[in-house]
Amino acid sequence: GSWSCDGGTLQGDTVTLAIGETGVTCTITNDDVALPVLTIEKLVDDLDGGWVDSATYPSSQTTATWQVTVSNVTDEPVYSLELDDEVTPSCESALESALVAAGWSDEDGGFLPGGESVVAQCAGPIAAGAPIVNTAIATGVDAFGRGVEPVQDQATVLRVAASATIGDTVWSDANANGVQDDGELGIAGAVVQLTLPDGTSMTATTNANGLYLFSALEAGTYSVQLDLGSIAAPSEGSISLTTPGSFTVTLVEGQSFLTADFGVTSTLPVTGLSSDRIAALGLALLMLGAIALAATRRRRGEGPATGT
Repeated sequence: GSWSCDGGTLQGDTVTLAIGETGVTCTITNDDVALPVLTIEKLVDDLDGGWVDSATYPSSQTTATWQVTVSNVTDEPVYSLELDDEVTPSCESALESALVAAGWSDEDGGFLPGGESVVAQCAGPIAAGAPIVNTAIATGVDAFGRGVEPVQDQATVLRVAASATIGDTVWSDANANGVQDDGELGIAGAVVQLTLPDGTSMTATTNANGLYLFSALEAGTYSVQLDLGSIAAPSEGSISLTTPGSFTVTLVEGQSFLTADFGVTSTLPVTGLSSDRIAALGLALLMLGAIALAATRRRRGEGPATGT
């Protein structure tokens, strides 16, 4: 061991005091007792019943569950055992609770007996689009108040950004066949409504080419519907759809559904007459015209030409 004094003269194992010198305190340190050694392991839930160093989560997963294991690999206990976790502070209190549950806690705080391990689980929110690196640091002291070597470990989780899409065309279906043929143009300014899996909705307006797109969508079931009232009707007649008026789509992560297309055609005013009756009416009008012309010629003295 080693020792030191706050006064006198220390030479080897001897302290010499000057005449009249009092109040000298000497401290003996037993350097022969090795410090306890801690290890730590930080893991993250893989969403499949296991624990891993690194995991990738879908965009719909907004929280991560972490597991921290601190072990004392020597025989001497570690006192004032603490965990520092800036990303998920709940891990710190979770370790304290685990020590209490194991009976390794007293008025001075938690301790870890030699050869024992403590496991804590904790959860916290995660943002989309960037890896979350969660580092845990364990510290403590030995029976003499000496600080043990801090240990740390980290686990990483990536929550992918929502990337599914739904689109994409509203067009003028001139021949009303439900297919956008060559030369049939898109309709600008049409409003399309999207109903999200949680029941909320949003809208998109078609551009100059009749295109619309809902992007950055999470996995789930969506309904997309054309607001036919957002399209101007002709001065005479009306407009109608040549395709379904809505689509229900179940998307997986990153899927693109770009065939939610809406065809629109113009409809002439209803006359109340069938095509046969319209044809008969036209023929009758032609006959009346011929009779009227013959009568006019007789009044004017016109008649069939004769030759001699």
